[in-house]
Amino acid sequence: MLFIVVEHIFLLVIITLISVLQNAFFATKVEREGKEHNNKTAFERVSCAK
Repeated sequence: MLFIVVEHIFLLVIITLISVLQNAFFATKVEREGKEHNNKTAFERVSCAK
């Protein structure tokens, strides 16, 4: 019983860490895209963020 609880907590921690890394990567990508001063339209900026 205790092993199952520890296993679920471990999986939750791993998923949380993956989510944090994904959010940090996306934030740096958005910041980098925002610093580039170019004459793209809003549609072009959104389509390249995929």
